[in-house]
Amino acid sequence: MTNAKTLQMTTTPELEALNRLVGNWVTEATHRALPGVVVHGTASIEWLEGHRFLILRSRNDHPDFPDAISIIGFRIAARCRRWCPHHHRSCL
Repeated sequence: MTNAKTLQMTTTPELEALNRLVGNWVTEATHRALPGVVVHGTASIEWLEGHRFLILRSRNDHPDFPDAISIIGFRIAARCRRWCPHHHRSCL
């Protein structure tokens, strides 16, 4: 179920293009370690309060693929937009 908070959009001009990602999605994935297996799942994307970061929550219907949550930030500098991912197993 979608609520009004989930559908809020940013008004920051440099980030407005990302509004199209906000919502709930049905996903399908494959992995070379499991040939012939299609993993079904869902993903929801919403703006974090302040509308400068996206929150991505994903769930998968397979025990070998973990559910996840990601906070996605973007640098906005002199005509350079850069995705700044952080993964719990990475050091940025």
